[in-house]
Amino acid sequence: MEIPKERLLIIKSYNRGMSLREIGEILDIHYRKAHYWIQRYNELGNEGLKTRKQPGKKPLLGKGDRKKLQLFLINNKPKRYNGNAVGWNSRKVKIYIKQEFNISYSLRHIERLLHKLGFSLIVLRPKNVKAFSEKQELFKQNFKKNLKQNIWVCR
Repeated sequence: MEIPKERLLIIKSYNRGMSLREIGEILDIHYRKAHYWIQRYNELGNEGLKTRKQPGKKPLLGKGDRKKLQLFLINNKPKRYNGNAVGWNSRKVKIYIKQEFNISYSLRHIERLLHKLGFSLIVLRPKNVKAFSEKQELFKQNFKKNLKQNIWVCR
């Protein structure tokens, strides 16, 4: 990771004997910000000038559980349309996660999770004038009967 130029300028200016207030005026920053970066540099060297990764909240589903969920969704089709279902919808995945892992996610977070697991959302596209309408109608009948639910399939 590259060190931001502003931080390097703070250190160089300070090493040349400039005061914190002068550095702040020249770089148009508060002098305390300059003091913070000088302090980090003195403690950690060049590594102290790099931006640290923020940890964030730990996911409720661990890596092993996410892998288990992914394998289950790929290998087990949902039981609807007489067993001819193509993919999962967000609500079914939400119910499965609640039953299997006892974790409640919002539907929007389920969509983000499915996207991270390598699934993509199936949506209808506009009709092409040159397309074979009989084949399209047959595909729609065989594919899904109810368009009110999102369908996710593995890419």
